[in-house]
Amino acid sequence: MRPVRAIVFVSFLLVGDLLVGCSSDDPFAPILPAPESTLRSVEPLLQLADMATPVRNLQLGLDGQPIRLAVGDRIELTMTLDGGHSSSWVAELTQATESLDDVLARLEPRRLGAAGWMPPVSVANGRATIDSRDTDIPVVPTQTVWVEGVLDSDSDAAGTSLIQTGGLLADALGSDDLSGLRSGSDGTALGLSNGNVIAVLGSIGGSSISSIQFVVGETVDGADGTTLEKLRAWFQAELMNEGAAGVTVTLNADGSMTVNNASGALLEDIQLQVGGRPAFNQAMLFGQQIPSGETASSTALLSPAENSDVLDTVFNGSADRLDFRFVGGHTDINISGTRGGEAITPGGLAVVQGVTTLDDLFSVMESSFQVSNQVGIQLDASGRITVQGDEGLPSGIGNISITEAGNINSNITGSIDFSVLSPARDATEFAAASLVVDPVGRTFPLQFSFEKRTGENVWDWFASVDEGTITTGAAGIASFNSDGSLASFLMTDGGVSITIATDSGISEIQILAENLQQVDGLGEIYLNPDGVPLPVRIEQFELAADRADGERIALIQTSGIGIGELWVGSTVWWAPAISQTSLASLRMPRTWPTGLEVLDDEFTLTMSVEREGFVGPARSIVQPADASLDDFVSALASALGETSTATVLENGSVQVESPGVTALWLWEPGDEENIMEFRMLPPVQ
Repeated sequence: MRPVRAIVFVSFLLVGDLLVGCSSDDPFAPILPAPESTLRSVEPLLQLADMATPVRNLQLGLDGQPIRLAVGDRIELTMTLDGGHSSSWVAELTQATESLDDVLARLEPRRLGAAGWMPPVSVANGRATIDSRDTDIPVVPTQTVWVEGVLDSDSDAAGTSLIQTGGLLADALGSDDLSGLRSGSDGTALGLSNGNVIAVLGSIGGSSISSIQFVVGETVDGADGTTLEKLRAWFQAELMNEGAAGVTVTLNADGSMTVNNASGALLEDIQLQVGGRPAFNQAMLFGQQIPSGETASSTALLSPAENSDVLDTVFNGSADRLDFRFVGGHTDINISGTRGGEAITPGGLAVVQGVTTLDDLFSVMESSFQVSNQVGIQLDASGRITVQGDEGLPSGIGNISITEAGNINSNITGSIDFSVLSPARDATEFAAASLVVDPVGRTFPLQFSFEKRTGENVWDWFASVDEGTITTGAAGIASFNSDGSLASFLMTDGGVSITIATDSGISEIQILAENLQQVDGLGEIYLNPDGVPLPVRIEQFELAADRADGERIALIQTSGIGIGELWVGSTVWWAPAISQTSLASLRMPRTWPTGLEVLDDEFTLTMSVEREGFVGPARSIVQPADASLDDFVSALASALGETSTATVLENGSVQVESPGVTALWLWEPGDEENIMEFRMLPPVQ
């Protein structure tokens, strides 16, 4: 508020350059000169900024401060479009007086996400605008897609792998390997292995046997070996060498050995023994005594069955013969189970006693489960049936059951059952998709899938689109070196790019895969296309000033602007008033948001002056509606006296030099609030 004094106020009117008035005491008394004083308006006068406003003088918001940029400070514009495509531009101030228009015209791209398109930015009437209406945005169609990532080398399709829980056995033969022998009493493995030492124990005619040893697997002296026949021959020779001339050892049909004592001497506690092999030792006992002219036999021995063994001569893993119930030498076996999760059509095998073999059974099983691979169904070295199904889930085998028709008590079903080593699986497919840009800037999805060839470091790949048609490059082959690096990436039609025909035109897209790898246990691929679609929205936008002192000032900061829209900022941009500023466009902090009031095409302000502590009479300053700030300050100086001056400073403040004046107030008639106040203030920095 201006001071209130008990004085008589007289109005002064400035007509041209003539100020008319009189004092309250003596109308004709002149205003005497006083000591010179300098005053400045407390608040600067402002005008709405535009593109011509020097950047360093910009002021954001009525209560803001000038951003005060210096030469070398930086202006940066950053923008992110929908889809995450970002761009940025930057320019440095080269002159202190550069306008926003000058700086924006010199912005240099740092990162371009839309072919350099920058939305038009402007400032007019104190408001910043971003106008993307009628904007021609360049189209950047996709030209290259990079296929990157890793493919898992363990991705082959696989068939069901099953193995018989127990195993099938047959009477041991002389040619059978010692390491596979089992006891005919319960099927227990004898446990022999190369390097085991077999000795003959007992006595002949009362004298203990001190034989040489049989080493399983050793062939140096010609007496050792790996077969049952080798062991029999050595056993017989040792008995004869120890004084039992005429003794013979024979190998029986059930795999047992029989000692025939024709030596004339008594054989006692004859046995074959191996340290740490109790099953073998128990099987090779020939009784306490074998008088001359008599025989003694070991336990029957079994060995793993072979494909050619006749079914009704085969034993299960517990040394029980398969229990067929033949009628007239014939019976039937039924085979059932599932393939691909669905029940198979049961298979049947007509078994002829003494004729039908395991191989015959396996052939019917392969036919029933449609097994066509080379491994198929067979016996392993331990006599267990192994089943290797064809690759893929549709070929998966399960619930195998083998039964004898009409014999619910048969041990066949329990003897031939299976456990799963590994289930069937399809080849693992690796796929990735990404949006690519067509010739008119629209996007559509492009998909890639990879499927490994079993047993090879080769993958078949396929490209597909939801819209349009791939005319070339729809499939190909990717092969890898043993270290997992890419060896080749080819298209099966011999092309070098994918050609896609859509309603928008033809897209030619080059596929690059040099960074694609094959790694065991890892698998993830992705597509990285170039191209930028026509944007729909500006997600983020910022125009900022970076000062040398490290402070960053956001001039414009907004988001979610639709392309084709006019965005008008809410923050008012101000600039210091200059001499040419019209009074009509002036804004004073104390009259915000309005300016000066126009009555009868004139601006009228009332002035009160303090001289050396005394407030003089109020005076009026009248200016025409089209007057400028320069006109106003001239009138102000004239109103203060012939020796007074008034100037507009760079920051929009008005500086007054008038002898003896210590304070000055201006207000609009009828309003008690000051709109301008002048004080003796420090110089503007």
